[in-house]
Amino acid sequence: LRINTTYRRVLLKTQVDMPRHLVVDPRNRFLFWADYGQNPKIERALLDGTNRTVLVSSGIITPRGLALDWKTGYVYWVDDSLDMIARIRGFDFPNRYMYWTDWGTHAKIERATLGGNFRTEIVNSSLVWPNGLTLDYEDERLYWADKIERSSLTGSNREVIVSTAIYPFAMTMFGQFIYWTDWNTRSIYRANKHDGSDMRVMIQNLPSRPMDIHVLAKSAVG
Repeated sequence: LRINTTYRRVLLKTQVDMPRHLVVDPRNRFLFWADYGQNPKIERALLDGTNRTVLVSSGIITPRGLALDWKTGYVYWVDDSLDMIARIRGFDFPNRYMYWTDWGTHAKIERATLGGNFRTEIVNSSLVWPNGLTLDYEDERLYWADKIERSSLTGSNREVIVSTAIYPFAMTMFGQFIYWTDWNTRSIYRANKHDGSDMRVMIQNLPSRPMDIHVLAKSAVG
């Protein structure tokens, strides 16, 4: 989907069971995704859908939450059935931390170094189903979807940006806007990242729940 037009294109539609999480490597022009269907696996392809490769197909049950570390060359993912965070060769977070959410009876947002050390709960109150973690490197803010909220990277200065979202799930950021998917309306929305103003529907009435969303700037791929 192009942000400013109604143009849409299907990249992959065969041998895809339940793809849920995506991550883009603009430097090397790769798209990675986690499929947690009957045969769970992590795959990658070029941004045009060609050169498809299975990276991991064993030792995983419900792979979710992909993230890339471009500096060290690792792909990280969460497997909630195994209650672990794993990694494989694959790509950088400037501050060298990873962040994740926990939906359990004590919902929370945590962080640790990319090596798994110094694990800390940074947000642990007034959460139900936190999801869609998104980092704003420029302003050093962490966004998440429960309501649409944000905080500092240590969990302080928490504030609600959009309180009217019904069932926000995945989220990303581009420029001054946050973009998110909504499972209830099967739509994609955007709003100003600072105060939730200029909120609008980008696309609506999708045939199924939109699982993930990323914005790829043209300048990032040359």
